[in-house]
Amino acid sequence: MSNEGNSPAADTVFVEGTALAPSGERSFAGAVVQDEIRYSSWLRLIGALRYDHDDLSGDGFRSSSLHLYGASAEGCRAPSITETLVQGIHPFPAFGIRPNPNLRPETAHNIECSVNLKYNDVLLPGDVFRAKLNVFHNTVDEFIGIQSVGPTFFVPALAGIPASICARIPGRFPCVIPVRDFQYRNIAQAERRGVELEGANEWGAGFVTLAATHTDGRDRATGETLVTVPPNRLGTTMRLRILDGNLTVASHFTFVEARTDLPAGTAILATEDYGLVDFFGSDIVNDRVRADFVRQNAFYKRYTQYLNALPNPSLTAKAAISIKFATH
Repeated sequence: MSNEGNSPAADTVFVEGTALAPSGERSFAGAVVQDEIRYSSWLRLIGALRYDHDDLSGDGFRSSSLHLYGASAEGCRAPSITETLVQGIHPFPAFGIRPNPNLRPETAHNIECSVNLKYNDVLLPGDVFRAKLNVFHNTVDEFIGIQSVGPTFFVPALAGIPASICARIPGRFPCVIPVRDFQYRNIAQAERRGVELEGANEWGAGFVTLAATHTDGRDRATGETLVTVPPNRLGTTMRLRILDGNLTVASHFTFVEARTDLPAGTAILATEDYGLVDFFGSDIVNDRVRADFVRQNAFYKRYTQYLNALPNPSLTAKAAISIKFATH
């Protein structure tokens, strides 16, 4: 048994004189073919093919430097195997993960709009400026989030020590990290909204970039924040090329806001704000020899990333020399 269908249509709008809306044309068409094969009463094979075409054109002003974008979408995500069936102990620092086979799919309703800017010769002749501002608002039904469950217990602060010893000496060294088990659970309705900003200006001798994000996510029923929402972040990079572009020096600055507004009863640790400075560069000696260096967290800042139980490394320094040998 087979079915075929098509649905062509076209709209034409003509406006005389000045008006809020310009003239334009829109045409769209769709075609579908479906075939079904039945074998006895217990087997049906259905195959289908669909083609859609849409074309939109109109009179109006198009800016080469300013672009506006907007979208409204709805999507559904089924729980993953990790979220529903995985059970076990997380590597150091150890904590338990419980399965939840009763998770329901989440449905997201998304609204997004953005402004894109593109200009040349802004500060220097020949430079290129690009910027993007994006604003979004998401409402998620049956949001799948990770939550702390069960009582608090202690695990060792040193890798390699079995967690079983902490049952005898909870809260005493080395059993000083309080944790709880985690499980993925549905939140009836969650809301996420935020702003993202990116900008860059590049010229012949270097470039400067700036990126900032602000995100807020909450359980609509309780007003508590979602554990998965990251703290606000600001980052900027500056790179300079000197000696005919053979020597490159650069620095990167990162500022991360504190994350203290956590749901009640969670085992996730609050984190303080911190700022990091990195330096990196490269020197092309000739077409066969190149040297690179990186110095991360250059000023030995002590900090802990959100969702981490232990502090991050302080200073990290790397250096490398690459040499190409002739093959002929």
